[in-house]
Amino acid sequence: MKEWFKYEFGYVNLTDEDIYLTHTGNWSETEQLPEKTNRNTRKGNFRRGRIIVFFLIAICLFLAAMLHNLAGNSASLLLLLGLPIGGFKLYQYLKSDMSLSFKIPLIKLKSVVCLENQAELLFENGDGEEETIRLAGVEEKGMKLLQTLLERT
Repeated sequence: MKEWFKYEFGYVNLTDEDIYLTHTGNWSETEQLPEKTNRNTRKGNFRRGRIIVFFLIAICLFLAAMLHNLAGNSASLLLLLGLPIGGFKLYQYLKSDMSLSFKIPLIKLKSVVCLENQAELLFENGDGEEETIRLAGVEEKGMKLLQTLLERT
């Protein structure tokens, strides 16, 4: 089996041996992925934190500049109102970069719970600890594939 599907923050690639969570869904990306551990979770959280801090600083600087120039300038008001829309579009563009990339050996998968378009995977990570990953926004094809995993476990 060699399948893939999309979820809210990226892609899930499935083989007979492993589940891969990736940014792009490209199979060549799965070749070097490490098994999920506490260490690569911390690295991913640090990366996500840097992106969020960047957004906050950029928004604060933009708002300060806009408020400074707002006096009687309708273009500044229009830009100020367009900021939330632009920020949302930028978030949608970058949200796959905020996800983690790792693999889960199917042999370590303990359970799969599927509800509507969400899935919850319970597994033993590379450190030997039980861990849960929640996948939101799973497409219909992915829900069917995860149901087959559920029957295997």
